Amino acid sequence: MSPAYVGLPDFAKVVLFALAGRYGGHNNGDLSLTIKDAKTLGVVHPWKLYAGLNLLKRVDLIQCTRQGRLQSGTKLCSLFALTWRGIDKAPDKVAFDGGVAVSPFPSNRWVKWEQPNDWKKTVREVSQANHGKKKIPVSTTVGKGRSTTVGTEGTKTDQPRWVKERGVSDQPRGDTSKTLAGGQPQHGADEGGPESVSTSKSRSKGRAVDLAKIASLA
Repeated sequence: MSPAYVGLPDFAKVVLFALAGRYGGHNNGDLSLTIKDAKTLGVVHPWKLYAGLNLLKRVDLIQCTRQGRLQSGTKLCSLFALTWRGIDKAPDKVAFDGGVAVSPFPSNRWVKWEQPNDWKKTVREVSQANHGKKKIPVSTTVGKGRSTTVGTEGTKTDQPRWVKERGVSDQPRGDTSKTLAGGQPQHGADEGGPESVSTSKSRSKGRAVDLAKIASLA
């Protein structure tokens, strides 16, 4: 059994399954999980999503490839990679944070993780820090020398910014359906063509393999 997986609370394991389900075979490092998407995948409370992502990073099962932020007036969501997979090249118009290395070889950091003696205390503190917080403060500049804060005041957490990037990040990662829940066409899917069927099968296979990988950690 993997200490990194076994040491997680149940809600963090649900977040891990939800994030791994976004993997489609070629988008590791470009995995996002917004509040809306997380709820459809079984993560019922926002604080569990934020705390779960924080704990998953602490046990090295995932790596943040881009921290959510406001950039040039555009709100960018956080992006993640599964550490048992190599990090794929970022899509067009998406840039990973500095220090993130694209590689076909997985880091497998989780293998070296050992549970510290105060781990239960850490889990409790991370859960309490994120509990009840629906949004992170996002600072923007209005006029000259003025700053406003949007969201809930509080301690900084690792939640994924509660917003989506325009265009690219609005698309689902690893979803085998042709449309989103709202009926919008899936990015890169050609209606009815053999190429779209092949892509769908490839993504489904990649997702199945990764969910099986998680199961093997237990």
